[in-house]
Amino acid sequence: MAYDHNIWILMVITVFSSCNVYGEILTHCGDEKISVGDSHSLSCSDLPSDISNGINVFHDGDIIISCNKDNKTCTSTDAGRYTLISPHTEFLNFTITSIQSTDAGKYICADSASKPDEGTSKFCTLEVQEDGLKDGEIAGIVIGTIVLLLFVVLISYALIMKKCVIPKRGG
Repeated sequence: MAYDHNIWILMVITVFSSCNVYGEILTHCGDEKISVGDSHSLSCSDLPSDISNGINVFHDGDIIISCNKDNKTCTSTDAGRYTLISPHTEFLNFTITSIQSTDAGKYICADSASKPDEGTSKFCTLEVQEDGLKDGEIAGIVIGTIVLLLFVVLISYALIMKKCVIPKRGG
């Protein structure tokens, strides 16, 4: 399976600060704002074949995260500013577990191994992931829960009835 044409990077960005002041990080890769603590999907498609170093995430013009498309891992270029959990799925996914609060409100972008043009990205777009469950997922969970409860009730009833059977005396 070739990942050169469709690479999804799921970013969960969380800003920790002592005052619980949370900011926003904007993106060069689309019109969507990255709200701190929300999940976003960064889709990179039609990547040129000469991209060999993978996908980099830029912050204010600096590379802060580098993702290797071959071994599917992402690493922070400055562990003091950004800490990551990677990999945690089969794709180039990572979770930013902390950043400096002074980085909030600045731009973040993912593109090829070279610095992207100011304000644009040739290959990557950002989409906000829907929070919560879809109606079909909720219905599935409700039905599954009801079936499980019915199963438990039937098993309990069978066990109670087995204990309540009066054995025959004598013979």
